[in-house]
Amino acid sequence: MATLSSIGNRDMGIIVKEHCAALWAAVDAEGDDRKRGYAAARRFPVPCFMGPPGEGKSATIESALDEVCDAWYTFRASDSQPSDLGGWDIPSKDDDGRLIMVNHSPDWIPTDDSARIGILFDEIGQCPNAIQNCLTQLFRDRQLKRTRLGNRVVMIAAGNRAADKAGSVNLHTALGSRVIRYSVTSRLSEWQDWALANGVDASCRSYLQWKPEHFQTFDPTQPDEPFACPRSWEYVSSAMGAYGNSARQLAAIEGLVGSGVAASYWAHRRVYSGLPSWADVQADPTGVDVPTDAEPGACFAMSALIGDAVKGLPADQAEPALVYADRFKKEEYKVFILIQCVGATDGTILQSATGRDFMTRYRDIIIDATAASAKTSGKGGAS
Repeated sequence: MATLSSIGNRDMGIIVKEHCAALWAAVDAEGDDRKRGYAAARRFPVPCFMGPPGEGKSATIESALDEVCDAWYTFRASDSQPSDLGGWDIPSKDDDGRLIMVNHSPDWIPTDDSARIGILFDEIGQCPNAIQNCLTQLFRDRQLKRTRLGNRVVMIAAGNRAADKAGSVNLHTALGSRVIRYSVTSRLSEWQDWALANGVDASCRSYLQWKPEHFQTFDPTQPDEPFACPRSWEYVSSAMGAYGNSARQLAAIEGLVGSGVAASYWAHRRVYSGLPSWADVQADPTGVDVPTDAEPGACFAMSALIGDAVKGLPADQAEPALVYADRFKKEEYKVFILIQCVGATDGTILQSATGRDFMTRYRDIIIDATAASAKTSGKGGAS
C-alpha cells in the first residue's frame, strides 16, 4: 500500500492558516448573498492531519487557529455522542395539537455567518461509526439536521492512524473522501526552534541534537511501552523541575520515554557539571575550555547552554558566543551554536560583525544541516 508524503508541524500550521484565508476570501467574494456564500464554503474539503501519537498535531492546529480566527473550539470526537453534534429531538405539539418532534441543536455550534470561527475535530480516528456518520454529513453539507454552520466557520480534523494502534480505526470511505488527508511527522529542526522559544530544558535539546534517533521511538507493535515523542520530551523537561530527588526524576523519565532512552539521557545530564558557565565564556571566549571532539555529548550540551544564556540579549552581548563557537573543531557544533543563537536573539546576532562573518563562512553548511535534519528527524512516524 502506498504511503502519503509527510509534512512537518510548521507546514501543518501554514496549511491551516492558508485554508482559513482561502475559504474566507471565497465567501467574502459573494458579498451579502448567503446562499452563494454557503455554496462557496462547501467547495472546500476539510483538511485532516493524521500521524503518530505525541507529534503535536493538536497544539499546532490550535495555535494556528488562535492566530487567525475570532474564536476557535476543539471537539473531541473520541468521547462524544451523536447528540453532541445533531442535538436532541424532543416531543412537542404543533398549533393544531398534533404530536411532532422538534430538534434542539447544541448551543456550541456557531451559526453566525460573519464570525470567523475555527473548529478542530480532534481524535477523529478514535470516534465510533455513529460520530463518523455525523461528521460525513457535516463535512459535506456544513449542516446537521436543521442547523447550518456559519459560512465563515472553518473545520479542521486531526487524529492518529489506524496503523499506530493508538485506539484508532480506519475512517470509513464516505468520510475519508470528504477530507484532504495529510500525513504528519514531527521534524527535529522545527522542534528545536519551538523548544528554545518555549523554555524546554537545555539538556533535552542538546541530547536530541546528539541522539536524533531518540526524538521519536514510537513502535506500534509495542503500544504498552513508554516511548519518546515531541510531547514526552516536553514532559521530561517539566519532570526535571517537578521532582527534587534524582531517583524520582529518573523514574518519571523512564515512564515518559522508556528505560533505555532514559538511561542514556540521564548519563548525558551528568556531563553538565563539568562544563564552563556562560559567565566564563563571556569573560574569555578565546581562552575558556572547549569540549573535544571525543566528547560529542558535551559539545552539544555546551551548545544548548549557550542558546539559553543568550536568549533576549542584544547582539553585542551575545557576540562572545560565536567567538567561542568558532573554536570547536567540528563544523556541526559551530552551526548548532549559531542556530541556537539566531533563535535566542530573534536573529539580531546576525547584525553583528562576527555574526555576519560566521554566516558567510558557514552558509552552505547551515543550509545542508537544516535540509538533512528535515529528512532524517521524526523517525517512527510529528504538537
